[in-house]
Amino acid sequence: MEHVNSEDGGVPASRVPVLPSADEIMDVYLRCHVVATALNERYKGRSGRRHKHDQARYKFLTQVVMPDLSRGKIPSEYDMRMLELPPPKEMSPNDVDKKAMDDWSDKHGMDPRQQPSESSEEQTTLLRYFQKFQLDRFNPIIKAPRGGQLVHKVDFGVHKGKTIPAMVVAAQLKDTGYKESGWLSWVCGMSNTFPGESFSWNLPKHLPLFSALRQQEKMGAKVMDSARGAQRGVLIPLKIQEDGVRAYEAFVKDFFTPISEGGEHA
Repeated sequence: MEHVNSEDGGVPASRVPVLPSADEIMDVYLRCHVVATALNERYKGRSGRRHKHDQARYKFLTQVVMPDLSRGKIPSEYDMRMLELPPPKEMSPNDVDKKAMDDWSDKHGMDPRQQPSESSEEQTTLLRYFQKFQLDRFNPIIKAPRGGQLVHKVDFGVHKGKTIPAMVVAAQLKDTGYKESGWLSWVCGMSNTFPGESFSWNLPKHLPLFSALRQQEKMGAKVMDSARGAQRGVLIPLKIQEDGVRAYEAFVKDFFTPISEGGEHA
């Protein structure tokens, strides 16, 4: 027998919607900011309308996602996948994702001037109008394709291609982990492993790296102290230092500045 939660008006517990956490909402904010930044950069200095894919992304971000996030609602994984697909010119005509993006763009980015006109009877029948244009908004959410969770891989330097969790594990090995621990300590600002070359945070480019390191920090990860001296080889907590935290906070503050308006570029 299904348990019923009386505090939710008799709704079965299994059907009570789970509200997203603050971290989940912030993660979506950051992912959307990356998409918005890419859109602005793609059309910087250009005239004319955006490609229909990008116009749909812009409208969905400004008219659906941002208002929903302010109310604590996050988009589906399918919608996020459509937002984060590559630019139109990087997709081949036979790409399955291109067909999905075409359909998604038709749904969310149709030019009002291209919408079919309604007869007077349809215009006066609210229910029929609702069924034609809005009912699909209440269909069951389409789940993203099955697969492993996307894990950030370092995209620069001697450890390019490695994941942060794998590097943290390696950085705990006393005989072989000094390269990994030294690199992690350098990026986090814990030590000046490379004299004269302090790591410079560039957000949003380094946002996936910051998020991966912050996750390890929250999990209590430790790495070997790579500094020369009596403490060398002792495990110490992995922690992003003030320079990195300030760079992240400045980025977040800038992120909450509204996305620039304008569907057309003069």
